[in-house]
Amino acid sequence: MELDKYIVAREKKDNVATHCNISDDEIVRKFDLLIKNGDYQEAAKMAATTPKNILRTLQTLQKFQEAVPQATYPLGIYFNTLLEQGSLNKYESLELCRPALVQGKKQLIEKLISENKLECSEELGDLVKQYDVNLALSIYLSGSLPDKVYRSLGDVVEVISDAVERIKIPVK
Repeated sequence: MELDKYIVAREKKDNVATHCNISDDEIVRKFDLLIKNGDYQEAAKMAATTPKNILRTLQTLQKFQEAVPQATYPLGIYFNTLLEQGSLNKYESLELCRPALVQGKKQLIEKLISENKLECSEELGDLVKQYDVNLALSIYLSGSLPDKVYRSLGDVVEVISDAVERIKIPVK
C-alpha cells in the first residue's frame, strides 16, 4: 500500500505542470530547455500532457522537426508519445501523413484513421487525395465535410468511367 502511494506521488511530481498552477511561460521555458538539451522523450511527454494543450502548436512541431537527431529521431519520438496519449491535432496529422504518403505507407494512415488518432480535416483529405481518392473520401466523411465528399464521389465515378472506357467493357 505504501508503495502505491509512493508511485502515485512520484507520477504527480514528474508531471507537475498538469497538477500545479505553473504559468504557461514557465512551461514553455522548461520545454525549450528540454529540447535544447536533447531530451526529446521528456519534451514530447511534456507536450502531450500539459494543461490546455499549450504545447500542441505548430511551433512545437517545428522544434521537433528542426531538432538534430542523435541516436533517435526526435519527430518520431514526438508523434509516438502523442499517439500513446491520444490523438493528433490538425497540424500534427498533416506532418505525420506527408512522409508516410511519400514512403507509400498508406496502411499506417488507414490504421490511424480507424483508431481516431488523426484529425480528419479538409487539408488532410486534400493531401491524401493526391495519392488515394478513396482514402481521401474516408477522411472527408470522418471530418464531416459534405462538399468534399460529393466532389470525391464524383472523382471516384470518373475514375471508374475512365477504366470502363479504356478496357472497352460493353455496357448493356
